[in-house]
Amino acid sequence: MGAVGARVVGPNELTWLEHAVTAMTGFGLHGSEMLDVAVLLTGHVRNLAQQVTAMSSAPTPERAMGSSLHLVLAGREDPFPAVTAAMASAQAMEGQDQALDFGLARILNGVGTLTDARKNRVSGRPKWRPKPAKAGAA
Repeated sequence: MGAVGARVVGPNELTWLEHAVTAMTGFGLHGSEMLDVAVLLTGHVRNLAQQVTAMSSAPTPERAMGSSLHLVLAGREDPFPAVTAAMASAQAMEGQDQALDFGLARILNGVGTLTDARKNRVSGRPKWRPKPAKAGAA
């Protein structure tokens, strides 16, 4: 694998960034936050694309990576009990090959939580507090 260095951003990537920032306009995010969300989404997708490319012969990349990890773990389960248990659970529950959707959902849910909290703060009423009772109500 080559060294990591500066990457040239071309017009296609800039167009994608424009669409991503435009889609987030009105969410209550600052400019730097919109750019950070776009970079986070890009990084998640790019990382998974690199894994898929590296395992291009495998029809299901996460299962292929799981197989590789099983080979590395074989006979070494004791020092890695959490990883061993998580892999066994993922295999039993067929919870593999969902990294893209799972990761995107968690990222977007987190951004939604942030923007919801800001909306509630702006309205002056935190979400978790009940509305005050009207005067004279029993």
